Amino acid sequence: MTGSTFTCIYCHQEHPLNTSRCPETDRPLSPVHKLSSTVIDGKLRIEKLIGEGGMGVIYESVHLEIGRRFAVKFLSPALGQSKVAYERFRREAKAAAILSHKNIVDVVDVGLTGEGLPFIVMQFLEGEDLQKRVAETGSLAIREAAGIIAQTLEGLEAVHSARIIHRD
Repeated sequence: MTGSTFTCIYCHQEHPLNTSRCPETDRPLSPVHKLSSTVIDGKLRIEKLIGEGGMGVIYESVHLEIGRRFAVKFLSPALGQSKVAYERFRREAKAAAILSHKNIVDVVDVGLTGEGLPFIVMQFLEGEDLQKRVAETGSLAIREAAGIIAQTLEGLEAVHSARIIHRD
């Protein structure tokens, strides 16, 4: 990380790097929450948070040389010190990288930041957040829900055909 401040992913305000909790939301902040505007591997500038889940924190990034956008997933701060979690994270990257399917995101790189934070670089996809959409509309039409489920199952079938067990 560079500089003495970072843009908080929760309140979008600038805070000193030593801030451990967001002053607005009181949510804990770890090194993976302080990556906005950071350049990793000398080529990927971290732009903004896309999402956060049990296994990791995902940011939108821009490749400085070619201008292409990528999604960069960092191992969750809660799991970052676990060798088992790190190995699972690396296996996830390798498994996704060998698959080529329209319903599975492409993995293009994996590595460690200068600070030792594990990351996976993936294809950036634009689209609608399903959870947000359901929250806004209340439900999906049966035909639309069935289409989403069918696409999900097609991707899962490709994973299982490659003898990979998907844990989520």
